[in-house]
Amino acid sequence: DSCYSEAKSLVGVVSSNIKYWDFIGPFLSGKMEVDGDPLAQYGGVHEAHKRYVLGKPTYISELMANGVVKWQRIEANGKGVLDLTPDVNWNDLLASLGSYGVMEWQGWIVGEFSVHESGQFLVQCPGFHTVYVDGQILASDIYGRTQFWFPVKLTAGVHNLTIHVKAKARMSLQCQLKSGASLRYELLSPSFVPDLVQGRVVGQYIALPVSNYMSDNWLNGVKVRVLGKPSVLAVKADGIASIAPGQISTILLRLTDENRSSAKQKCGQDLEIKIEVSFPGHAAKSVRIKFRCREKHESFIFTFQDHDGSIQHAAAIAPRGKRCPSNGCPVLLSLHGTGVPA
Repeated sequence: DSCYSEAKSLVGVVSSNIKYWDFIGPFLSGKMEVDGDPLAQYGGVHEAHKRYVLGKPTYISELMANGVVKWQRIEANGKGVLDLTPDVNWNDLLASLGSYGVMEWQGWIVGEFSVHESGQFLVQCPGFHTVYVDGQILASDIYGRTQFWFPVKLTAGVHNLTIHVKAKARMSLQCQLKSGASLRYELLSPSFVPDLVQGRVVGQYIALPVSNYMSDNWLNGVKVRVLGKPSVLAVKADGIASIAPGQISTILLRLTDENRSSAKQKCGQDLEIKIEVSFPGHAAKSVRIKFRCREKHESFIFTFQDHDGSIQHAAAIAPRGKRCPSNGCPVLLSLHGTGVPA
């Protein structure tokens, strides 16, 4: 206990970054949906790493000139960023096979970090859909966004963080850890909000992201209100928000115009409101949301509820010139993405 107390006083309750990683690879890689684990026949990465600690095992890999790979210890830089650049003659492989697909590889990395006081902690490894803490699967964010953290309960001692890595030629990664003792949940800024056109909101909905940082408690019974002076907008939670332990979900907010006379006003400055969200038994939190003000002749963003219940957004612009006839104006629809039917 005295050792943990001394370490806590020097570096805090947990190592913020992992300095040394053990890497095994590179192995050939297939498509993510159907790919196999090259270490499965050896009992998986956790058993393979135990053998590495006890000895120096080797594994077969078609990417290496001598046909084998072995565990390597790689040091991250001062900011905790790990650069993975396998010692492979990629030019020779490209010349032999004539396909850039041969540069896609997979492997595993295992890093150790120390916890100096038992409790709840938050882990962030952007760019991976899952990671493993002491063999326990933990969600991550494959899109590399750094605003998301994921909770795990740990006892004082040394723990392992294991990741299945995939890359093309080389990759960089960074994992961070911090204490989650005082954090129960967090409100995040919405990815998009509807605009105001001549003072009126175009779109009824906002999807407000919420991260549940508790690893064993749900968030239920949400209450929402607008703080500050009376606003031209009123906000209420639409439906029941139940957010599972460790889950990142959204609260569906419905907007209503309180001041109908504003519909005839010209666009002035953008509108900013402060929304407070609370759950029973937890402190309330707030987030500021700004609505862009647009004139009738300008393009604007509106939100809508899709058939699956999610909130989506699109942009539009009113027809120029005279008013539309009684049967309406023609509409030009433009889509983006792949395989989007209209």
